[in-house]
Amino acid sequence: MTDADTAIVSREDLRVLVRNAGLDPSDQQFEEMFDAYQHVKAMLDRLNRDFGFADEPAHVYSPLKF
Repeated sequence: MTDADTAIVSREDLRVLVRNAGLDPSDQQFEEMFDAYQHVKAMLDRLNRDFGFADEPAHVYSPLKF
């Protein structure tokens, strides 16, 4: 279980997100979501979002780099 002091999002904030999504999880399910969200949020923060408006995926992918 994630320590509440080191959590990326609070339980209350996540509860709001879950309710806005139309979900009504049990307490056990919510705790699993809380633990998982800490990892998901960290992964989302690492995504590259520095693409320009006109950059399309086909134009920013270079197969020569692989």
